[in-house]
Amino acid sequence: MEEYIGKIWHRYITRAASMKFPEAAVELDEVRHTTGIFFRALGGEGGLRIERALETDNAARRSLVQRIAGSGKRSELAWRDEETLRLPDSIALYPDKHLNRALYLWLAAISAIEVEVNPRLWLESNRQRSLAVLREWPGLRPRYQQLVAAHLALRPDPGHLKDDEANQEQTIRQALQFPEQAVQFTVATKYPPQPVPLWLHPSPPQAEATTQGGPP
Repeated sequence: MEEYIGKIWHRYITRAASMKFPEAAVELDEVRHTTGIFFRALGGEGGLRIERALETDNAARRSLVQRIAGSGKRSELAWRDEETLRLPDSIALYPDKHLNRALYLWLAAISAIEVEVNPRLWLESNRQRSLAVLREWPGLRPRYQQLVAAHLALRPDPGHLKDDEANQEQTIRQALQFPEQAVQFTVATKYPPQPVPLWLHPSPPQAEATTQGGPP
């Protein structure tokens, strides 16, 4: 009986701690071909392969339920190098499957754009990439705004965070909602911000030894 109750408790805690919507998940294999066409149509390199992104450590503050469940320690974010565009193996960020599919296309768009920014400046680089995409292809703005609005509803409430964490969260929210406005980003003393799945990885695995200025 204790073992049975323990299994039920584990399933309950794991489900409560999850920040995903598995019933609306979209797999990379479902959209690989379409995403590749979209990436090249927006100017991305024709020879770039689309591959699965590796999970990396997530040092952001975790909720009590996540700590109990042992979840939230890893995240899967998009990034690219000279040969590959790395995208999450599965996206279940939103309860709407159409938005999860749209996120793949948005990640392809910001990966295709070229901007002159310091790659060490994580937030600024992604803000400028987003702005460049929206200026070059304004037809993407309505879908982008839907992705942002739905994502912000899932992010931590700055009002429930300590001062320095609240400031970094407010800055991220402003950069997502208003990419045309420059912001000053400072990482909180103890915890980096929650991952931003609409942006490229702050420290891709192949560059971790040299990249600074973004959350781990």
